[in-house]
Amino acid sequence: MKAELFRKLTETEEQEFRQWARDNFKVTDEVKSIWHPSIQDECCKMIREQERRAEEYNGWANWETWNVALWIGNDELLYNFAKLCHNYKNFVELVGAVPNIYQFETGDGVAWKSQKVKRREINSMIKEL
Repeated sequence: MKAELFRKLTETEEQEFRQWARDNFKVTDEVKSIWHPSIQDECCKMIREQERRAEEYNGWANWETWNVALWIGNDELLYNFAKLCHNYKNFVELVGAVPNIYQFETGDGVAWKSQKVKRREINSMIKEL
């Protein structure tokens, strides 16, 4: 639909519409032409952001975060540890407390406590296990 079919938003409304898109739109959903152009624009921006992230480290913020996720997702012991935990902090405490080959780092040498690991991303992964 053409933009002139929609009313002009105030600055506050514009922010609210964009926040609605952030709160409700999933990048796997279709961007609907009946939505206000501000919502459509924000949804398209979210899709572009997702595409950029996917191009970087298979969707992870950096190599260290990707590597931690890879090891948790592909090693049976680490996967089972993660399933027992509510978040990455609990996982690091558990894996460090139990003597095992990966007590301090991944098999590729990334320390579990590395500041480069994006905990928010790993927390999301753990919640989905």
